Amino acid sequence: MSATVTSEQLPASTLEVTVPEAPYAGWTRRVVAYLLDAAIVASVAFLALGATGSPHLLLGVGSSPGPSWTDSGWLVATGVTLALLQAYTGSTPGKRTMGIAVVDETTGRPAGLLTTVLRWLAHVIDMVLFVGFLRPLWHHKRQTFADTLLSTVVLHAPCPAPHPALAAVRARVRARTDGRPDAATGARVVTGAATLLCSVAVAFAVGPTSWSSRSVWDECTVVPGSTAGQPTLLGASLGHEPGTEELTRWGITREQSSETPAAIEVTSRWTTTDPAPGTEVELVVEPADGRPALVRSAVLPIATDDEEGHAYDMSGTGTLPGTTTPDPWTIRVQEPELGALGAGWTWMVNVRTDGDLTATCAGGPVHPR
Repeated sequence: MSATVTSEQLPASTLEVTVPEAPYAGWTRRVVAYLLDAAIVASVAFLALGATGSPHLLLGVGSSPGPSWTDSGWLVATGVTLALLQAYTGSTPGKRTMGIAVVDETTGRPAGLLTTVLRWLAHVIDMVLFVGFLRPLWHHKRQTFADTLLSTVVLHAPCPAPHPALAAVRARVRARTDGRPDAATGARVVTGAATLLCSVAVAFAVGPTSWSSRSVWDECTVVPGSTAGQPTLLGASLGHEPGTEELTRWGITREQSSETPAAIEVTSRWTTTDPAPGTEVELVVEPADGRPALVRSAVLPIATDDEEGHAYDMSGTGTLPGTTTPDPWTIRVQEPELGALGAGWTWMVNVRTDGDLTATCAGGPVHPR
C-alpha cells in the first residue's frame, strides 16, 4: 500500500531548484528578440495613435520626439503585458520566438515582476556608450550590467522552470483537465502563437506604405460690381496645407504630422497703374463651426523710383511682384489653428483703400480630404 506524500512533508533540500544546464543566449538572438518586440509595440502605436512613431522598449534608447507609453491605453496594456510575460514566463513574444528566456541565475526560474522592472530601469547603465548592451559578446555569462546587478541571465531555453506563482496556476488547470494538454504540446502552441504574432507585427511594420497629402486648392470668384478704382482685382487661388498627411499600410490609414506646418497660401491676381496710398489686400478665413474669422491684411507698397518687385513678409514668406502688369500677389499665413478648420470653411480676398472696400473675391466652401 502506497502512501501519499505532500510537499509540506518533504525536507527543504528536496524542494531546492537545480538550475538547468541550458546554454546562455547569444547576443544576436537577444538583438533579434528585441527587434521583434519593438515591431509589436510599433504596430500597436500605429493602430492606436497613427503614424507618430512608437515608444522605446529600453529606457534611454533613442532621443527623437515621439509618443510615450502613457499616450494610449493600448500602449499601456501592451507594456504591462510584455512586462508580465517576461516576469512570470521569462519570455516576451520576441524572446519566445527566438527561444530565449530571462531567468534568475540562482533558481533558473523567471525573475518575477519587481526584478523585471528593476532590470528594465538598470538598462540606463547599459546605455553608456552602449558598452553594457555589447557586454554579452565577451562576458562569460553573456550578461549586461543590468543582468549582473539584478542577478539574471538569458538562457537559450524557451521553457524554463515556471515561476512559483505560475506553477501553481498550471497545476490547478491541469488538475481540472486531467493533465491535458501535456507540457510539450502546450509549449509548442505558445511558441507558435508568439511566432505568428511577431511575423504579423514585422510584416505590418515594414510592409508597403503609401503617403498622401491632405492639401486642398480652391479658386475664388470676383463678386460682380465689387471692383472699383485701383488696383483691379481679377481673382485669387488658395492652397491649404493642414499640417498633416495620411499614411496607409496594408489598407489601414492613419494620420501623421507633415514636415510642412499648417498654412494657407493665397495668390491674388490684379492690375494697377497707380494704386492709391493706403491700399491693402485682406485675407478673411471663416471657419464653418462659427468660430471668429481669421483676418490678415497688408498694405500694398507703391513703387517710387523703379518698377521692380517689392517684398512683403507676412509670416516668414510672401512676395509682391511689380505693380504695372497683371501679376500675382502671394500671401502665406502660417499658424497652428489653420490645421483644424474642419470642413466647409470659406474664404475671401478683399481690396481696401483707406478702409473702404473696393473689390471682393469669394471662395469656398473648402472640404479638406
